[in-house]
Amino acid sequence: MIELFFDLVAIPSPSFQEGAIVDACRTWLEHFGCEVEIDNANEQFGGQTGNLWASMPGRAGMPAVLLCAHLDTVSAATGVLPYMDCQGMIRSRTGSQLGADDKAGVAAILASIRRLHEEHLPHGDIQILMTVGEEAGLYGVRALDPSALCAKRALVLDCHGPVGSVVLSGAGLVRLTCTLGLPTGGVVPRVGLVQAATQAIAAMRQPQFGGATIEIDSFQPIENGIQVVGRVVSSEALGLAEAARIASDRFRQTATLWGYDARVEQELLYPPYAIARDGGWYRAVSSAIRDCGLACQELHVMHGSDANWLSTLGVEALNLGTGYEGEHSEDERISVNSLYQLEHLIVKICSGLGMEEEGL
Repeated sequence: MIELFFDLVAIPSPSFQEGAIVDACRTWLEHFGCEVEIDNANEQFGGQTGNLWASMPGRAGMPAVLLCAHLDTVSAATGVLPYMDCQGMIRSRTGSQLGADDKAGVAAILASIRRLHEEHLPHGDIQILMTVGEEAGLYGVRALDPSALCAKRALVLDCHGPVGSVVLSGAGLVRLTCTLGLPTGGVVPRVGLVQAATQAIAAMRQPQFGGATIEIDSFQPIENGIQVVGRVVSSEALGLAEAARIASDRFRQTATLWGYDARVEQELLYPPYAIARDGGWYRAVSSAIRDCGLACQELHVMHGSDANWLSTLGVEALNLGTGYEGEHSEDERISVNSLYQLEHLIVKICSGLGMEEEGL
């Protein structure tokens, strides 16, 4: 498991450059009896490759499970030289980010498939989805063909919590691209361009509908204007849509007030979702977590993952803590123990422990 993880983080795979790691995962999965396909999702957004899909047939009557992780990393997770320190933590020697987000999840899936295959453990049909472009905006999962999804229950392995933690709800995010331009038709602006943009941003960030929050990601000059990129975040679908509408209207109205033209484009990067605590899938997974001697910690997160979109496609997707810490920083790390715990937990769940009594 540790050697596998070291091999994976040593393969550079920034968003839209996942070709090499797709090849490595395909070789591994085919060696352990899986059928593998690469979709054409990247035709919608560019990049070297599409999402990797794999299937491992199981016993009739046992529940089917989808295992999901993303193959790409942030751009700073390149040139990784992993090592294990004296406390059992894996880090990178080079000052680059480790890329445990989400190669810990990828490694756990690959190791679990090897163990299920080599030990001839009972399991239902297993479908594997390894997405691309996740760090750049969940591009891979947004572009997949929903008809390719066979399992109705999924484990998404992409959360910074300890192994055993489960995300019960995740917020949604709308990206706002706001452009403030010089007026046409001979209108004379009442204030300068930068001042007008600053006032428009202040109007956007007034208290929002339904407790939504707005953050500004960039503020930069463009030809004959200024472009502002922000994001609206909310745990409620209606609150997210209404807050994005209100923020867009406020930006346009304020710009017009000062004599400028304004345009706002909205893009839903991921919708909010929630998991039923009393549902059979959650009960089965939490039971398996306890069987592994782990604490089942419930999380409510404000960031997105592939689970957000899978949940809109009729899949009950549980995002599990993978144990990595300090993601998206040079201090990114993961313990050896977390990697083994994650592999063991996936095998437990796929083997059907705790599922029969929950009626799955």
